[in-house]
Amino acid sequence: MAQSPRAQHVGRSTAKILPGPTPPANLEAEQAVLGGIMRAAQAGDTDAVRGAAEILTPGDFYAERHRHIFTAMEAVHASGRLPDLLTVTDTLAQTHVLDAAGGASYVTSLLDATFGVSTLPQHLRIVKRDSLKRHLAEGGLALYEGASNGQPVEGLVAFAGQMADAARTWEFDSSTSKESSLRNRIQTATELLADPGSAQSWFPLWGQGGFVGPGLLTLVSGHSKVAGKSTSLAVAIRDLIRATPERRVLVLSEEPRSVWVRRLTAWHLDAPALSFRFADGTSWPRLLHEIDGLPLDLVLVDTLRSFAAIQDESDASKVVEAVQPLVLLTRRKHVATILTHHLRKADADSGLAHSGSTALVALADVAIEMRLESDHSPNRRVLRAVSRFEETLRALTIELRGADIVSLGAPEAVTLNEVAARVQALLRADQGMSQDAIRKDLDDPRPSPEQTFRALRTLFSEGKAHRSGEGVRGDPYLWWAKDSILLRTPLRVEESSSRE
Repeated sequence: MAQSPRAQHVGRSTAKILPGPTPPANLEAEQAVLGGIMRAAQAGDTDAVRGAAEILTPGDFYAERHRHIFTAMEAVHASGRLPDLLTVTDTLAQTHVLDAAGGASYVTSLLDATFGVSTLPQHLRIVKRDSLKRHLAEGGLALYEGASNGQPVEGLVAFAGQMADAARTWEFDSSTSKESSLRNRIQTATELLADPGSAQSWFPLWGQGGFVGPGLLTLVSGHSKVAGKSTSLAVAIRDLIRATPERRVLVLSEEPRSVWVRRLTAWHLDAPALSFRFADGTSWPRLLHEIDGLPLDLVLVDTLRSFAAIQDESDASKVVEAVQPLVLLTRRKHVATILTHHLRKADADSGLAHSGSTALVALADVAIEMRLESDHSPNRRVLRAVSRFEETLRALTIELRGADIVSLGAPEAVTLNEVAARVQALLRADQGMSQDAIRKDLDDPRPSPEQTFRALRTLFSEGKAHRSGEGVRGDPYLWWAKDSILLRTPLRVEESSSRE
């Protein structure tokens, strides 16, 4: 890594021992920067590697072992190679400083010290900031010693000016590890409108657009073991791959492998573009690194708790720390990401029922609450969404029918009054119809048998429909339009759909 002129201002050695407390330093940020550079190299991200090379020097690192590692990275980069784990470790060994750098195991551990390339700029900024503070502290000490030892005032002023120059250049140097390349990516409004990739596109989810799309994070939350998040999303992914077999999908699943084997076998879905990663305790940063290195169109993380292992979901800073890197990865790779989570046990306003901090919903582009419609409709789910986009349906009812998911439309379309009106339109005066026949003739959203019976009972009690029969096996009710002259049987309270 060739040292840039700007980096020379602040890239001084930290060999001087400063008096008082420990000099400003963040060893975790230094580890994250070194790990981020190696990850960038492994992913072939030459812009990130070059950006770090233009900003950093070995002297920016407080820990001696980190200075050795970055020096090796510079040597690798100067030779025209990318400083990945293997080449950096080999260079340290060849220059006989591998032990001083902490050994091969320590260098390897740096890969787990970062969330990935996307967070490299912010960690680099911390390292550069603390480096400047140490430089200023050293300079202040040198000024004190010089003034105390009779140095000419002209020399002291010149030295102070050099320190001021270093401070003025720090903001530019430390802004991002990709600053120089990003300057070329700034777009005018005209260029943005002319860019066909700027318009949002959508993948169909349960037959609907507006929920999942490239570059977006979609949050889907439901009650554990009740809402059927995993099953519903599995079917949606199956349908997406059937429609577009070339679509590259990765599923991070908390479910046993056998569950997915059973699904794939039942669906006869042998799809090379569909990949799986099952929960095995691998750290969240390592998983994000794996995702970062794959060519993907869609990622499903099921669930956030199983993979991110956030210690306190009500702590906004912890949630942001875990999820923000996934958001940045989603943007940069232009991949569609679905993240499943859980709902609070207690009811909450729409958009606020997701468990933990509200920061999670704020990070998502589309946040969906999935709930069981009712105990009488175990295969139905009502989805309610908050979204940045007008295309997103704010409410949708879906139903599991066999191995398929059917979108039934807005929940209001399957309410009792709506169903009653639709049923009344089907009734005839010249021919009685059974409940099953009526339900069969209803278009989607098709109500449940229980909802159909409630609608018929409502029409009968309001004098809008007649019926014949005893409502027992062998003599079921037949339902007629209200102008029928057939005799009517009073409705008994104990009657239910189970008698038909």
